[in-house]
Amino acid sequence: MGGLAQQQTVLPSCDVELLQFALNFQFLEAEFFLYSSLGYGLDTVAPDLAKGGPSPIGVKKIVAGMLAIESGQDAAIRTLLYQRSLQRVFPYHFTVGVATDRISRLRDSLGRSGVKDSGLLARKNRTGGHSKGEIVVWGPDSLAYARTSMELLRIFYGTGNESRPGGFFPVGVRGTIGQALLPDSDVNTTCPL
Repeated sequence: MGGLAQQQTVLPSCDVELLQFALNFQFLEAEFFLYSSLGYGLDTVAPDLAKGGPSPIGVKKIVAGMLAIESGQDAAIRTLLYQRSLQRVFPYHFTVGVATDRISRLRDSLGRSGVKDSGLLARKNRTGGHSKGEIVVWGPDSLAYARTSMELLRIFYGTGNESRPGGFFPVGVRGTIGQALLPDSDVNTTCPL
């Protein structure tokens, strides 16, 4: 035989849309890490990153891998913050612990779906007691809290409204899901929102 024909993998539309949606946040995170550590972003480090890539290995595997990496990064960052929780944030008059608590409360408020985040300080929990602060944030079933696409957009847009871009994505996110939620959009998503 003259060689193997490359097989095309057809993914369900919703899987592709969810992966596109998740990649918005991965690119944002990469930009933050690169600018804070090197002083420049993805356009310098990997200008062709979003152009193509390897054949799909299955969206569920990709998303599971991204979630595993996120969990590790979150735990490492929260551990470092916890170690510094009593240090003052200059030039302000509050500590690192207070700052993380305020950010968590803001995320919960913007997400509009109850308490799904936790700062590093003790705070009242669902049973009326106080938590001592957590390195890993989880719910009563010991699983990480899930956030819907709409909750994530409310938080990252900073507007509390999944249809009103702002904050980290002033012109909205790329991909079908984000575009479908914009006012006057004629884009439709195959994913349940």
